[in-house]
Amino acid sequence: MNISSLWKRFRSRKYRHAFVEAQLKRGVPTQIRTMRLKRCWTQKELAQKCDLEQGTISRIENPDYGQLSFETVLAVARGFDCAFIGRFVPFSQLRTLVEDSPERDDLVPTFEQEDAEITSYTEFSEEAVKGSIAVPVQSVVNIHPPRRPLLPSRRCGDLDQGKLAVV
Repeated sequence: MNISSLWKRFRSRKYRHAFVEAQLKRGVPTQIRTMRLKRCWTQKELAQKCDLEQGTISRIENPDYGQLSFETVLAVARGFDCAFIGRFVPFSQLRTLVEDSPERDDLVPTFEQEDAEITSYTEFSEEAVKGSIAVPVQSVVNIHPPRRPLLPSRRCGDLDQGKLAVV
């Protein structure tokens, strides 16, 4: 059994709680800034989409600010048209999230982008099952999801057109 170095550090109560605090206070602002830049938006553009002031966006993108409220984070989620999930998890799940997917955190598609991809995938699934066993399309989507996550294309123009890239 290979125990990661992060997991070994989690054995210290002080370390693991400081780690969680840093992930929240520094990770969320960094993700917000990165998501905005991936979309080629200015702080002012994001502020308009969130119904916030540009100065508020500047503060919440600062990883040293540390005073984010749920209301502000939810406003930003609305601006990006995505979900924000704050939930309590065991440290094993946190370790997995941090070690397995930190580079994907900034590649969050909007609902419209996801909906277009899922609709396209569902239509493909319907065609794939014609003539075979009658299975509800939703079951096909749940059983056979795309192998890789649906992520916005890395080019700014593609994001504006709602294109997704499989990575």
